[in-house]
Amino acid sequence: MPYSAFSGQFTRFEARLVSPGIGAELLGTDLANPTDTRVQEDRAALLAYQVVFFRNQDFSRPNSH
Repeated sequence: MPYSAFSGQFTRFEARLVSPGIGAELLGTDLANPTDTRVQEDRAALLAYQVVFFRNQDFSRPNSH
């Protein structure tokens, strides 16, 4: 989805404003398991809110050695 086509409705997470002027916390997104749609929505949120926060992310991976 191109940014210009973004309608403001996110399907992969909820955006909660952190201040009246700038910033949002993206609730329900999982950065450890990216999909094309989720990445596009994350980028659209960044453009819309200028600052985004991702809380409680687990980046641990199984040992692959």
